Amino acid sequence: MTWSFDPGRRMRRGLVAWVGGVLSLTASPAALAAPPPVEAFFRNPVIDSVNMSPSGRHMAMRIAAPDGRIHLAVMATTPPWTPKVIAGFAKADVDGIAWVNDDRLVFATSKRDAAMVDQRWPGLYAINRDGTAQRQLIDHGQFVYAASNIVSRVLPWNWRLLRTLRDGSPDILVRQNVYSNTYELKSVNVSRLNTVTGERRTVTDSQPEGVTRWVFDVRGQPRAVTSVVGPRLLVHWRAGADAAWETIGDFDAYRGEGFTPVVVDADGNLLVIDVANGRDTDAVYRFDVAARKLEEQPLIGLKDFDLDSAGFVFDHANGRLLGVNFRAERPGSYWFDKDLRAVQAGIDRALPEGRTNRLSCGDCSRSTAFVIESSSDTQPGEYYLFDRKAGTLERVATRLSGIDEKSQGTRSFERVKARDGLALPVVVTKPRGAGGPPYPTVVLVHGGPWVRGHDTLWDREAQFLASRGYLVLETEFRGSTGYGARHYRAGFKQWGLAMQDDLADSLAWAVERGLADPKRACIAGGSYGGYAALMGPIRHPGTFRCAISWMGVSDIELMYTNAWSDFSDDWKRYGMPVLIGDRVTDAAQLAATSPLKNVKRFDVPVLLAGGELDRRVPIEHAKRFRDEAQKAGVAVEWIEYPGEGHGWGREANEIDFWRRVEGFLERHIGAGAQAK
Repeated sequence: MTWSFDPGRRMRRGLVAWVGGVLSLTASPAALAAPPPVEAFFRNPVIDSVNMSPSGRHMAMRIAAPDGRIHLAVMATTPPWTPKVIAGFAKADVDGIAWVNDDRLVFATSKRDAAMVDQRWPGLYAINRDGTAQRQLIDHGQFVYAASNIVSRVLPWNWRLLRTLRDGSPDILVRQNVYSNTYELKSVNVSRLNTVTGERRTVTDSQPEGVTRWVFDVRGQPRAVTSVVGPRLLVHWRAGADAAWETIGDFDAYRGEGFTPVVVDADGNLLVIDVANGRDTDAVYRFDVAARKLEEQPLIGLKDFDLDSAGFVFDHANGRLLGVNFRAERPGSYWFDKDLRAVQAGIDRALPEGRTNRLSCGDCSRSTAFVIESSSDTQPGEYYLFDRKAGTLERVATRLSGIDEKSQGTRSFERVKARDGLALPVVVTKPRGAGGPPYPTVVLVHGGPWVRGHDTLWDREAQFLASRGYLVLETEFRGSTGYGARHYRAGFKQWGLAMQDDLADSLAWAVERGLADPKRACIAGGSYGGYAALMGPIRHPGTFRCAISWMGVSDIELMYTNAWSDFSDDWKRYGMPVLIGDRVTDAAQLAATSPLKNVKRFDVPVLLAGGELDRRVPIEHAKRFRDEAQKAGVAVEWIEYPGEGHGWGREANEIDFWRRVEGFLERHIGAGAQAK
């Protein structure tokens, strides 16, 4: 097989012409003289979600129109290489897209220029790849159009796309979320939906109580489910469509116990993810239902990193497992199929060293063409087309304009030892350009906190800060997921304690190595990261010169009592006492680790931001801290975004926020601070 790659090749003319040239692959020399503007990092991509049809003959993509709206376009993988826009709206944007079969797609909608209060459920549409036979399948409560084909059989807003079937039919599986009166998810039902006629057939019945996760076999039949009943996580199985459900697992729902069913393979084996057999990290195992146990050896696992269920790639014709996409220091792929393994190896050799190259290949074992999304720590993402027969690889587009990878900071993955010996994964972003270490530093804290935070691929927040000359430290503090059971469980009841110490320890590590200036460090984050930003100067006085908190928790007690929060009653009753602390037995600890109750010990300038209608962390958290901090003489900069929720839905607000962050840092740890 012959591989070719022209690193200077531009995109095909048809694509460039349609978007008015905004997808240029290189910045002009004048543009490189100064760092990119805020908008270059935080505006939405001009092209993304490029994915291949089952046969490999067409690509679908989300693409920016001249008016800024995001439309759906389809382009053949053979000449004349001209994309055709097949769907777009005047007051809405195309969101997620998926191929149903080689002739039909489904897509959701959003409204990216609207505040969170004006956003609605995404809905769902179907359309042929030539732009005909568009039909609304699921309502979203907004963007209603007077079209004759959107008149009946439209499912209500609480339905979602679950998965495509790829069985040759125009059908998909959709899920119905059943909520309580307080909008707490109680259970999930599943139906098969014809995307041409809108006809729906229920495929689930007589399921156990509280089912929220469904696992299907290759024929689209439900075979395994999980449900949460009180504090228990239950796993159920049935041998066939006419068999009764039986319980095969019963675990604590909040302590990270037990296995997670992910798929039934072509041979009828249940594949699960679990920590077992002496391992500390999640791996994929076959589960022997009759014996109620895992096989001794995992099918696949990673050293020091958990696998999750999102990355399985199957042959849609026979259900054979072809490969697994995973996330370690950076994302990667492992292919069980030797031919696909050879394709991946060839592409990795052809593209620049250090790239992560993710394959999109429709029905991968038979597809004649692949879309490759190629990215790195400095490259936000380029799309390439690989012709399997010709062995050629050509660039199609880049996700963002105005970002030159030669000017981006370099990102590395480090293991830092915490004060108690726990190994802390830390992603370090070093700025490029004038000056050198030690750098003014931002400790950037991820939200969650029980999520996987970072890897070494390009990150807009970290790279924006690095472009302004800051060293960025992103610590996977204890309690973060993705790094094994020990790392996760070490975070139990450690809000404001060891979880907070981990952030200070990573900064101390960077100071010791001459990377960070100890007199110019700021702590910043959103949601839980916003809590950590407020708690940092309290727990570690003198360590940080400023703090930035957006959508941040300021009082743990308020998490339990605020009636407007979207935290469920079960989470408050069973989850929070395990992971954060019990309101009664841990009352003293919760008071000692609540920034609001310790605001008199907070002595650095702070930038506070919140969304008016945030239900996850109601803005009352930020307002109470603002008022008490001002009484204590703290310099507070305040931002409230009307109509926004837990995150900035409006692109203009996202850009405005980071422009304010830029000014705040400049005054307190940047060149402006040095001049004082």
